[in-house]
Amino acid sequence: MDIINKKTTLDDIKKFLSENGYECDEVVENRLIFTIKGVKSSAAMMPSGNILFMITLQLKDGLNEYEVLKKVNEINFQIISGNLSVKDGVAMFCYTLIRPYGMGAKSFKEFVDYHTFTMSYIVEELGLSEITK
Repeated sequence: MDIINKKTTLDDIKKFLSENGYECDEVVENRLIFTIKGVKSSAAMMPSGNILFMITLQLKDGLNEYEVLKKVNEINFQIISGNLSVKDGVAMFCYTLIRPYGMGAKSFKEFVDYHTFTMSYIVEELGLSEITK
């Protein structure tokens, strides 16, 4: 597969990611589990053809979830598109690729890198050391 089209499957997405240096662990039901820079992520193919990406981060014990969410969303609003939610000590960052038909492997890699590495930047560089991988 050279480009994403209506017939693209999670196995095709796995191949795209593997060819671009990501560790693709497994496809479980409708989710692909993969690792980038030590951060475990997943992707799900939605019935609409959209691809939903999820990064789960664990909060250290004793933190005020509201303050963490407020700080990350303040930064998130400025530089990345996506949604961050916090519940019971877990932060979930989600972003979606809307019907990416015609996108090639290089563009796909850039899209995933941008969101993942920007989230890593937020965590590591902007004083959010209270979030762990």
